[in-house]
Amino acid sequence: MDSKAFAFFNTIYKYFQVSFYFWIYLLKGLVIYSLIPAFSALLLTMKQLHNQDKVEENQIKIIFTKHFNTFKQYKLVSFIYSIIAITSFSSLYLLNRSFSSYALLLTILIIYTLVMTVLLFTYTIFYLGSGDIEMKQVVVISFVSMIKNFGKSVMVLIFIIALLILAYYNFFLFMITGPFLYAISVNGTLNSIADRK
Repeated sequence: MDSKAFAFFNTIYKYFQVSFYFWIYLLKGLVIYSLIPAFSALLLTMKQLHNQDKVEENQIKIIFTKHFNTFKQYKLVSFIYSIIAITSFSSLYLLNRSFSSYALLLTILIIYTLVMTVLLFTYTIFYLGSGDIEMKQVVVISFVSMIKNFGKSVMVLIFIIALLILAYYNFFLFMITGPFLYAISVNGTLNSIADRK
């Protein structure tokens, strides 16, 4: 087999492994308690794979576990983000069945809240991996960056919507590729912000 083709398939295999460990560790914390550790570990593991050529397949679990354990203490923040997302989705479902005259206005408001929460979460996990900063500062920096870098926020949102569409049409393919595609798109889009800091 051609060495370039082998390198490509080997890289894709490593990305699949990262996705696998992401789902395992996300489920370990019952999702609501492990959002921040699992997503932060996902971004950092993918960044490490991108920056280092010689990462062996058997090292990926070690790398992911190390990053996951670094952010394990953020269970409360993970829980808050989860509750906001669950409440928003539940409200959208109930409003969709409602015939109230305020339903459209409330739907727009909830979609706006959901979008802002998803973006704030994405910026939060990105900045958590960028340095040793307290969570309160990370959330403030994330909120300011999210507004200040409007174009990049829109790009991240487009990537997330594309992944949700993929999940709708082919959930199995999303399970395999969604996590690493999310990490590649977020790292690729937001790295220039971290470089400017």
